[in-house]
Formats: sequence, C-alpha cells, structure tokens
Amino acid sequence: MKLSEDCGAPIIMLAAAVLFCGCTKTVPPPNDSLASAMDTVRAATSLGVTGEAEDRMRRAKSEIDRAIGLMHEGKNEEAQRLLSRANVDAELALELGRENVMLRRARDAKAVVESARQGD
Repeated sequence: MKLSEDCGAPIIMLAAAVLFCGCTKTVPPPNDSLASAMDTVRAATSLGVTGEAEDRMRRAKSEIDRAIGLMHEGKNEEAQRLLSRANVDAELALELGRENVMLRRARDAKAVVESARQGD
C-alpha cells in the first residue's frame, strides 16, 4: 500500500505537465493572409499606381517580405499582425490606383465632350 501512495505525486505532476503542454497554442503560418496581400499588391501593380498609392504599395511589399522572414523564424503571430498591416496598405494602394484610373477616364471623357462641343 505504501508504494501506491508514493506514486501519487509523480502521477499528478505528470498529468499537470501534460495539461500545461496541451494548453500552449501554436499559431499556424498565416498563408492565407500572405496570399491575400500578395494578390492585392499584384492587382495594384497592374493598375500602374503612382504617388501615394505607389508609396503604400512599396510599404505593403516591405511588410510582406518581413512577414515571410518572421514565418521562417516560426514567429507566425507576429507575421500575421504584419500581414494585416500589409493587407491594409495593399488595399489602400489598390483603391487609390482605381481612383486614379477613374479620374483619368473622367478627364478623357470630358475632353471628348469638349472637343465635340467645339466641333458643333
């Protein structure tokens, strides 16, 4: 009977260690966020962004590069936060690029209308 009493403490410590190890969470690599940020940067690039949009796109690319480095180091939670910022910067670059495209089209349309009026 003495043997089972002596074994109780190590079993409790082992159980506590197993529970503690089971409670630590590992953050998976933020592959979806990385793909999303990269796709948005590609879309902004295809618009030929300039000015502030280009600055935001450069910032997004830099954040993506740093996030990839963090992922290689296993720092996925930090990488996720950085990719969240990269996504915001890339989205802003894309929207600013779209705005520039629409403004160019509006100027072109206005020029066509003015040209037509002068031809009358």
